[in-house]
Amino acid sequence: LQYKPTIFRPTYGSLNNNIKNNINLDIILWNVDTMDWKYKSVDKITSRATKKIKDGDIILMHDTYERSYKALMKIIPILKEQGFEFVTISELKEINLLRKQQEIE
Repeated sequence: LQYKPTIFRPTYGSLNNNIKNNINLDIILWNVDTMDWKYKSVDKITSRATKKIKDGDIILMHDTYERSYKALMKIIPILKEQGFEFVTISELKEINLLRKQQEIE
């Protein structure tokens, strides 16, 4: 199977006009940064991910740290208990499109 990417997350969230004008993909950024690369405390990472979360937020975490995994094992139940669902970026885009269509109707 061969996959063709449809979305792009720039490294470090760094964008410039050259990237914006020459990439033919949807550019996706995050709005909740756990800073799991900086903080070694699982509780601090968990707090950053859950403190001010709202519908549609995108949480940035990295898969290179064991502490991120441990924090995620706490984050998921906390957010599920608050009624949040976890979706892919593609699903989130579709949900947002459907919501916009409902607003128009």
